[in-house]
Amino acid sequence: MKVLLIVPPKTCQRSGSIKSHNVPLGLAYLAATLEKAGHEVKIVDAIVNGIDCVTDIDEEFVQVGDDSLIEKAMKDFNPNLVGISCMFTAFKNDAFRVAEIVKKINRETLVVMGGAHVSANPTEVANQPYVDAAIYGEGEVTIVEIANGKQFQEIKGMAFKSGRSKRGKVIVTEPRELIKNLDDIPFPARHLLDMEKYFSLPKTSYPFSMRYPIIEIVSSRGCPGKCVFCAVHTIWGRCWRARSAKNVVDEVEFCINKYGVKEINFTDDNISLSKGRLVDICKEIIRRGLDIRWQTPNGIAIWTLDKEVLVWMKKSGYYRAKFGLESGSPRTQKYIGKNIDLEHAKKVIRECNKLGIWTASSFIIGFPDETLGDINDSIKFVKSTHLDFARFLVAQPYAGTDLYDDFFEAGLLQETKESSVFYSTYDTKHFKAAQLRALRKSAQRKFLLSRIWLYLNPIYFFSEFIPKISSREKFAYSYRSFFKLVFGSD
Repeated sequence: MKVLLIVPPKTCQRSGSIKSHNVPLGLAYLAATLEKAGHEVKIVDAIVNGIDCVTDIDEEFVQVGDDSLIEKAMKDFNPNLVGISCMFTAFKNDAFRVAEIVKKINRETLVVMGGAHVSANPTEVANQPYVDAAIYGEGEVTIVEIANGKQFQEIKGMAFKSGRSKRGKVIVTEPRELIKNLDDIPFPARHLLDMEKYFSLPKTSYPFSMRYPIIEIVSSRGCPGKCVFCAVHTIWGRCWRARSAKNVVDEVEFCINKYGVKEINFTDDNISLSKGRLVDICKEIIRRGLDIRWQTPNGIAIWTLDKEVLVWMKKSGYYRAKFGLESGSPRTQKYIGKNIDLEHAKKVIRECNKLGIWTASSFIIGFPDETLGDINDSIKFVKSTHLDFARFLVAQPYAGTDLYDDFFEAGLLQETKESSVFYSTYDTKHFKAAQLRALRKSAQRKFLLSRIWLYLNPIYFFSEFIPKISSREKFAYSYRSFFKLVFGSD
């Protein structure tokens, strides 16, 4: 088959980082697997290839990306199968609109949709008038079976309308087993993407990076955690599978040689669950003499870290630890489902600082029953740590999460405008959405002021800040980061 994979344009707030966009690794993995199975594949990323096409929607929202790129690809490539990425609930209408574009050009083209939103809502997506099928869970094997012409009802991990009519009954097949050996999956088909365009985008996706160009790599899939706000289990389940250290570093080395990459962002959900594997990755990077910097922007589980593993990480080029502490309130921690030892967290943060590793964490407010006291406890905790950066967010009840169910049961899932962690439109039991937005900004300002006072403390400055500026590169990075901290916080 000829298969066209599409990243739709996105509708977003004009006040946000509208030109922030990363390589669509999910589609690149599907493309690599399809190519391995003998199919002809093309990827159209309508955002990165149409990044300068910004269309006004209303006073608050714009569309970034170019629909005409999809129309042209449909006519020039004439695919038998089109796969559309729908990763986020906030962008689902963009994906549905692209499905309509495809069908209007050629109604015989088979249109399937996949991604995190689809995995959380396969029936809803399959019931859309221009979508023939929804892929839920891990998609590599499923899309190959579709391309091979297997009957829908015989394919696991699918939702589709019987008879493919616009009003057909939706049939959901049984879940697909997860791929056991991730080393069997080929590296993402980055050769089907214009990588230079991703490298040339404004550095808004990873503003606190040390080196450019940057590439994303996923070394493991899944997380056994049960965080109330996370929907990753809808794709990977609640188990954790990992690629071998050799396989991971093979991809690192390939990207260095092929694309001149100087920094790696490991975007795993839980890269450090196996301490031994993580140390092996670090040792393999060192053994091969790879001059690379790396970080974990999606977060790293702070409870898995100790001095030994941090030393190996530092030696192999790790320079910035991003944690998902989420709250400094024990009551909120219990609700979230993390129950992190906050005193251990403080120790790990200080150990990182002494090793010269920058530290950052996200914190979430706005859970359904969270009180002002809980939020203040969280702010107090953040100020007591020696974190270099903290980003406050407002909880969002995404479909597929326990948080969604809690909002629903509390009667808080009213129809809202497009909502985000930075501009939430959801009320809670104790706050209106506008109050939460104001509290988020206030918490951000309080953290910033606490950092300025911390930098003036000579004991902290010499024991935990000086190690971060021990070379010209590190000094330049700290200079850039300081200005982003002061002038980039909102």
